[in-house]
Amino acid sequence: MAYIDLNAIKKKLGDCMNNSAGIFSEYLKKEDINVNEFQDENFYIFSFDATIEAGPTANIVCFFDENTKADWTLTIEALNYVKIDNPMKKEYILEKLNELNRKYNFVKFILSEEGAVFLKIYYNYYDNFNPEKLLEMVFHIYDVLKDEYKGFMKIIWG
Repeated sequence: MAYIDLNAIKKKLGDCMNNSAGIFSEYLKKEDINVNEFQDENFYIFSFDATIEAGPTANIVCFFDENTKADWTLTIEALNYVKIDNPMKKEYILEKLNELNRKYNFVKFILSEEGAVFLKIYYNYYDNFNPEKLLEMVFHIYDVLKDEYKGFMKIIWG
């Protein structure tokens, strides 16, 4: 039976994670894509402004988190999208979220306790990070934001 050094594998994946954020940063610069970058010892964050016609400027944020159990997973979230201030609309919004979560199997719609709707995607890349694929996912979530905004507004204004 062969000996497998799990610590060495974990370190390699961790190094891959650090390298993945750097690869993505370099790719964005090469493609001349403006993005806000934030970094500390545990996180690499890339934030894109996502302007929705006749709506908000949401933020699409890619989180490279070194504290996750899976070093090969990053999270993409769309924030500052829709806010539900009327508690009487909450049930309608929850129905809409359920409908959208059945429609989109890749993007998940979530309602926070504060009444904010946000979207989330997990990108599992293991040892094969692809910055083009990540950017495609950012564009996909942006398209979903635009496509579904009017449906939320009908509920909020209705």
